[in-house]
Amino acid sequence: MESAEGILAVMKQAGLEPNDDSYVTLMCGYARKGDMENIRRIIKVCLFTSIIRLLNRKKSYLSKISVLSGLPRKRNISHR
Repeated sequence: MESAEGILAVMKQAGLEPNDDSYVTLMCGYARKGDMENIRRIIKVCLFTSIIRLLNRKKSYLSKISVLSGLPRKRNISHR
């Protein structure tokens, strides 16, 4: 299990983010050993990673919105 954790650390150092399958495989290994403490730790890492991904997506959407908000808006032309 230590080598699996090491592989994840090397991935992160190389700028690669482990995906859900990586974390699930790691948790399955800990489950085989009955290591609930490390399973809980990996779940926390997954939750944190998910939150960061959502925030990054939201930031991307917000920047797109701010760019779009600079476009001229259609005016409501009322006919008198």
